[in-house]
Amino acid sequence: RKKKEEGVFMPDEGIYKDPLKRLDKLKQHPPADVKQYYTELVIIFRDYLYKRKGIQSHAKTTDDLSRQMKSLKLDDATYRPLVQTLQLSDLVKFAKFEPIKSDNEKALETIRQSIIAIEKGQ
Repeated sequence: RKKKEEGVFMPDEGIYKDPLKRLDKLKQHPPADVKQYYTELVIIFRDYLYKRKGIQSHAKTTDDLSRQMKSLKLDDATYRPLVQTLQLSDLVKFAKFEPIKSDNEKALETIRQSIIAIEKGQ
């Protein structure tokens, strides 16, 4: 019998690169409806958390998700803007808040940087 070759664990880079590609696509072609923009932004982030960290975030509130993300041990400079972005998303989606365009761009960049920071923390 042939001896089984020892495989080297290779993380699925698609789980990391896919949300970044989706963010690029959202940035290039944002929906006209700001509510849809923030909905998609948060879905991208929550999909990433579920696939990469196993955090069941789709059925959670922003507060529940914030508490769960503490386990990721993000530094304060990453964690606070991320939570603020998720809260802004709630305001847009549920309170009909109309952010200015620069807020939308900042929110997308915050999500991008948070994904990168979470990935580096592995």
